[in-house]
Order: sequence, then structure tokens, then C-alpha cells
Amino acid sequence: MEKRFSIGEFAKITNVTTRTLQYYDEVGLLTASRTKSGHRTYKEHDFITLQKITSLKFLGYSLDQIKEFIQQDQWDIVDYFAFQQEEMIKKRDHFNCVIRLLDYAQKMIKRTGNLDANIFVSLINSIQMEEEQKQWLKRYIPDEEVESFFQLAREKQTKIEEEYISIMSQLRNSDLSNPEHQTVQHLVGKLFSLAKEIIGESVSVFDYLKEIDIKEEKWTLGPAIFSKEEEQLLQKAFQIYLKTEGIHIHDPKRK
Repeated sequence: MEKRFSIGEFAKITNVTTRTLQYYDEVGLLTASRTKSGHRTYKEHDFITLQKITSLKFLGYSLDQIKEFIQQDQWDIVDYFAFQQEEMIKKRDHFNCVIRLLDYAQKMIKRTGNLDANIFVSLINSIQMEEEQKQWLKRYIPDEEVESFFQLAREKQTKIEEEYISIMSQLRNSDLSNPEHQTVQHLVGKLFSLAKEIIGESVSVFDYLKEIDIKEEKWTLGPAIFSKEEEQLLQKAFQIYLKTEGIHIHDPKRK
């Protein structure tokens, strides 16, 4: 006779809570047998089913997807697994970014005694909005150039983030009421130099970026770093820099 396990025994052996097992039963994911008195019991093959559920949950699949998968004797879901692998890589990269930023924040505080919270939050926001940034750039730049740009950016990310925070901190402490001031123009130039360093000589993204008409874009350096007035002054500073450098501004995709 096949051995049966009470819900308490099954929960203890599998290290899954009884409430979770009850829920799996209610949604038809792992259906328990019932005694005459109505108590849930489990058979040995239920251990295999639960292992499948736990494994697929670990991979990030929804319960509806898992329910579909465990009903199949053979899994022909290469595309599903490939997609999930890609999503997990993105999450891994995201967590790595968060860990690196927290590490940098601690080092910055130890070195200088403080950290500009607004700039740090803006940097985090920039990471979170990477996909939106890609889509914006793809309005002006070929897709393959954009993807190459972000790949290169990731490879140099730590140095980029440190320099970005340093430049933005200096801009916040500068007199922005005079966009033509040597200090302001020097810092704007450093931002453009940072962009060139990110992109490198082999990629032409910067050539496209130079051609974008920033006057007609909703152009901001990030949430809460600068006031609206300061953003307008910075935009003017960028326009002065571009003109000084002899960079002609227009949108190459606009007919």
C-alpha cells in the first residue's frame, strides 16, 4: 500500500508551509487527496510535483505557467527557458548595479564625509530607466548603435558613475546664473568627454547625438537634481558649448 502523508508531515519534509500547500491545492496546482474526514493527504509522487513547482518558481515563472508546465510529461519549452534566462540575466545585472552603487556610496561618504542624495537618486533612476533611455535614443540612432553603446557603458560603469557623480556635484556648486562662465563650460565639456569615453572611437553614437536638436526635446538631467530654472540655464550652457565647439545642431532623421 502506498504511503500517505498528512499535510503537516508533508510540509515538514518539504520545508513548505501548510498554508502554501493549502493554496496550491485550492488553485489546482498540487491537488491533495482527502481522507473520509476531509483531511488533506499526500502521496510519494506528490514530492516530485512539488519539486517541479519549487524549481519553476525559483526560475521566476508564474503559478499559471507552472500549472501548464507540470501537466506535461515532456517539456518542449526551449523558448520559454531561453526567455526566462534572458530575464534572469537582466535581474542579475540590475542587482549587481545596486550592489555596486551602495558600495560606491559608502566609499564616497567615508572619503568626503557626505554624499549628494539628489545626484545619487538620479543615478539610480537612470539605471532603472535604461530601457526608456534606449527607446528614446533609437528615435535618432540605429538600433545596433544604441545596443553597442549600452554594452560599452556597462563595461565601464563603475568609472563612469564615479565621474558622473563628481561632475554633477561640481555643477550643483557652480554659479549657473552665468552659463558662459569658464567653470560651467569646463564641467559641461567634461560631461561630453565622459560621453566620448563611454562610446569610444569605434562607435559613431556621439556623432548622432551631436546632431539632435535639444531645443525641441523635453530635456532634463534627472529628477530633483536641479530646479527648473537651473535646468534651463544648463541647457543654455550646453548650447553655448556646442556652438563654441562648432557642432551644428539639427535632427538627421527629421525630413
